[in-house]
Amino acid sequence: EANIHARHRLGADIACLMSLALERRVVVPNDFTPPFGKLTFLPVSQIVDQSILGPLPTDAKRRLNTYLSAVAGLFPEDQKFIGDASSAYHGALLVFDREPRAAYTLLVAGIEVLSRRYGSPPTDWTEWEESSAWDAIFALQGLTKEQASAIRHKLMQDKQLKLGATFQNYASSRLSDDFWNKPLDQWISGPDPNTGQWLPPWNVKSCRISDFLTFDRNGLRKSLGKSYGLRSSVVHDADWVELMTFAPPPAPPFKSSRPLPFPILRAILAELIWLEISSHSTPVSLPNF
Repeated sequence: EANIHARHRLGADIACLMSLALERRVVVPNDFTPPFGKLTFLPVSQIVDQSILGPLPTDAKRRLNTYLSAVAGLFPEDQKFIGDASSAYHGALLVFDREPRAAYTLLVAGIEVLSRRYGSPPTDWTEWEESSAWDAIFALQGLTKEQASAIRHKLMQDKQLKLGATFQNYASSRLSDDFWNKPLDQWISGPDPNTGQWLPPWNVKSCRISDFLTFDRNGLRKSLGKSYGLRSSVVHDADWVELMTFAPPPAPPFKSSRPLPFPILRAILAELIWLEISSHSTPVSLPNF
């Protein structure tokens, strides 16, 4: 009768303990029991990201041709950076159903790779999200203009602060307005509660990015900052993160005071990858395969 968060943590802890004791990779299925007539188990991955569980798109060949011809037309240096970000994206998809914390961290890493290459660090003090808070501290401590200016200069040279700000500014400004119109359908798969037969995926609800993410670039920048902070808490402190932190809110849109849900962050990275591919590529003709 434990809630889904407790079930997820318990399964992960059991697998962790057994892996340590046995020195083997032990996997305990991460699943939950929906309120059907019969006892049924569904994977928790359907909570984290339902939009990547559907069938192949009908225009699959066209999409592949477009990407292949564009990637082949990139300069080697762009292939390096865009390829690293793409590899992080793919890695996130491989582990999101087993370890969503690691998958989320890979998505942030992918965006950060692109921001370092194609973004620009902020140079104006007012562009920093915490600038007003620091100004208030300077005033409270009665610092002179010269003292406050020296501290501002030192803060703006901080590499970690600069990386975080570049990450936020790049991702929030680089996306086109059309991004909010992209589909984010909710696909579900599972067994028939009466027969137990596994059913093909069905689209529970057709949605768009705008159904979850308000068209507000300043709010998006703040949420990206929260996502960057979540990544840091996992990387530096190995923090545990509850599943619903990664899932879209049950009553969208979500507030900019929380990290971006996994499917939104994934869609952002995928869009940024394509924007940089299309901006830096001269598509080539593919062989007749």
